Amino acid sequence: MKLFNGIVVTGVLMLGLAFLASRIPVLAASETEGAEDQEAIPQIQEGLRVEIKGVRNNKGVIVIAVFDQAPPFEQYKYEESIGYQEVAAEKGSVLVTFPRLIDGPYAVSLFHDENQDSDFNMDGSYPTEGYGTSNAKDSMHEPTFDEAASSSSHISIKMHYF
Repeated sequence: MKLFNGIVVTGVLMLGLAFLASRIPVLAASETEGAEDQEAIPQIQEGLRVEIKGVRNNKGVIVIAVFDQAPPFEQYKYEESIGYQEVAAEKGSVLVTFPRLIDGPYAVSLFHDENQDSDFNMDGSYPTEGYGTSNAKDSMHEPTFDEAASSSSHISIKMHYF
């Protein structure tokens, strides 16, 4: 079982935030003033929505990475993802939106970092924190990029815990 292989995600938050910040356009003041100018700004499409189901508690964060290529997805290289977010965990379901990701296919990998140590924790070969992957058939299925990738604007992932 290759579940994140105990890969330490230390520093990924900084890389992910820097990556995302470099892709967020800054609007000039003149582009945001006046009703006429507001209408001239094109509407941003809804983008990719990732629904995470089965979150067991409100502890920590959910770390989500979206990939558009096989190598970084299959090697869990979060720093090479095209979309990365850490969101507060909420028991039940969590919905995360990536408004700029509109031209899939995309594969999603995520884990529930309950203790917020930026690591996917394992006890031997068993994960102690929840995890999930797009289009995984069950908790033991580790889909390839081609299996996990979807062109849908809504991807639903079931969180798995042992």
